[in-house]
Amino acid sequence: MTGQKRALVMATHWNDATPVDPAPVEQATLGAGAPSLRTYLQEVSGGSLSLTGDMLTGVDLGARPAGCESAAILSAARAAARARGVEPDTYDYLFVDISRHSACAWEGLAALPGNWILSNGVGHKTWMWTHEFGHSSGFQHSDTLKACPAAGSVTTVSGACTVSGGDDPTDTMGGGGMHLYPADYRQFAGWVPESQVPRVTATGSYQLGVLGVSGTQEFRVARPDGGFLSLEYRRATPPYDDYTATDPLVNGVIVRIVTLGGTVRNRLVDATPGTSTTDDAPLAAGRTLVDEDAGTAVTVCSVGAEGADLRIAVGGTTPPAC
Repeated sequence: MTGQKRALVMATHWNDATPVDPAPVEQATLGAGAPSLRTYLQEVSGGSLSLTGDMLTGVDLGARPAGCESAAILSAARAAARARGVEPDTYDYLFVDISRHSACAWEGLAALPGNWILSNGVGHKTWMWTHEFGHSSGFQHSDTLKACPAAGSVTTVSGACTVSGGDDPTDTMGGGGMHLYPADYRQFAGWVPESQVPRVTATGSYQLGVLGVSGTQEFRVARPDGGFLSLEYRRATPPYDDYTATDPLVNGVIVRIVTLGGTVRNRLVDATPGTSTTDDAPLAAGRTLVDEDAGTAVTVCSVGAEGADLRIAVGGTTPPAC
C-alpha cells in the first residue's frame, strides 16, 4: 500500500444506455485537484501512496445483463479494454463505472481486500471511491457502540451498550463521507509506523498528537477479546477533514474498539450517549470513559492545537488526576 500505484479507470455503458460524461468520473478518481481519490490518498497516506493511471471512455460493454454478477461485469470490462489495445492486468487497480443498473443493489462494490472497484453509475462521487478503496485495502464496514451507561462525567463500556451500523461521522467506512481514514487504517496500510501507535501498558499521563500532523497518532489499549481500544485526536485539515473549529469531532478524543487480523474493523464508541447523535461522539475534556472488559479508564484532561492531554489507567486502577 505504498509507492506509486496505477489504476485503469473505465467509463462504460450498456448498449441500451447513453454514455456518461467521463470528465466527472476522471476527476473523482485521478483528478489532480480535490476532491479526488488521488488527492485523498496522497493526503491520508502522508505522501506514502501515489495514485496515477489512465482513463478509457465511452466503453460499450454490450447487452445489459439480467442480473448483477460482478465477475461477469469485470470480465466484460477487461475484454473491452483489451479490444482497445489496453491490458488491464498491467495496472495495480481496475476501476469500472457502469450504467446505472437496477439489478445491482449497491452503489459501489469492491473485494475485501482486492484490486478492483465497480461503480453503479455513481463514478462522479469521490466518497464512493474512498469507501470502496478502503474495502480494497482490507477495511471492513464500521459500526457504533451506543447507549452506554453514563453517570455524571463517566461513560461505561459494558454489555448494556447497543450496536448499530453506519454512524461514524469520521470514518468513510461507516457513514463518514470523504473524511480521512482513521489512524488504525493508516497503520494497517503501512502509512504510519508502529512507533506512532504505541500500546499503553501502564497507568499514567499520555500526550496524544494530532492525526496526520505530528506526535503520537494513536494510543492502543489491549482488550481481552484480542482487539484494542483505539484513541485518536483530529483537528480540521481541509479539504477532507473540513470541520469547523467548534465541531465536537475535533474537540475530543475519538474512541474506537478495533478488531485486527487479515482485515480491520472499527467500532466507534459514542462517549456522549446522552444525545441522539454521534456527531458529538468523542470523549470531551473533563470526561472519562471506562471499559469494563479491558479494566481500562481514560480521562481527557484537555485538548488543543497540539494534541490531547490524557490520563489512562490499566488493570482496573483509577486514572491519575489531571
